[in-house]
Amino acid sequence: MRRLGREDRIAADRVVEIQGDWSEPHRAADRLRASSDFAAASERYSAALRTESRGWVQRRLLADLAVCYANTGQVALAADAFQRLTADDAATPYLYAMPLNWQTTQPDAALAAQARNWLRDGGSESARLLGASWLLATQDRAAALAALNTLTASDDARVALLAEAQVSQNQLVQITAEQAASWREQLDRLPEDLRAGPTFVVGQAFARLEQSETAALLLMRVPILHADQADLAAACLTLAARQLENLGQSKDAARLYREVIAKHAGGRHAQEAEARLRTLSQNTDK
Repeated sequence: MRRLGREDRIAADRVVEIQGDWSEPHRAADRLRASSDFAAASERYSAALRTESRGWVQRRLLADLAVCYANTGQVALAADAFQRLTADDAATPYLYAMPLNWQTTQPDAALAAQARNWLRDGGSESARLLGASWLLATQDRAAALAALNTLTASDDARVALLAEAQVSQNQLVQITAEQAASWREQLDRLPEDLRAGPTFVVGQAFARLEQSETAALLLMRVPILHADQADLAAACLTLAARQLENLGQSKDAARLYREVIAKHAGGRHAQEAEARLRTLSQNTDK
């Protein structure tokens, strides 16, 4: 930031909002992203990036581009954009743009091969975190867990906490009430813009413990506070609705299922929501 000819540096955690003189493609991309048209937004961000000469704006555009690619299921492109912005700024304030795997999705062969390359990147903790995240559901799970356990000791507290949350996914089957409570406390140690994925993990933990009210309240934070992580928001809405069913709140559950269908049409979570709605309707008719 420049003020009276002097450049001032402001810590990332003190920045509330960044405003600047954006190009028309940049402004158009922001509008498209705000309306959840991530495919069109990625095209406009790419166009803005081609003509942008300011380094700090280029990094912002790359972060936006990574988020949009991730929302259209293009994980490899999202990872490439993210790694370009961290190439000269390892302590990037845009760590939220890293396309981590929070739903233990099985990667295809091409993505798994790329993830192995990321895992072997000795010069970048974020690359290793990204690679390990996408290899947890593959035959390379042991190597991924070893890398994640190492990263939990990172000097970058954000990386360490994200690595811990990734490891936690592997412990959900045998979760205890004490562990779930500890994980919930850890959420508060993360910056708000990094809490979406870890919140989903903690929500799943309380759901497995049949603490449905706590699980639902946690899960609802993601679609409210992190709506631009669309698939994760849909997953949280769907699981939150199941918790409401467990609590006997069928009408509220149905409302959430309809929201998933309306906002995430065609996705896997919308299909599950449609099936649950049919079941609720059949049970009501009996």
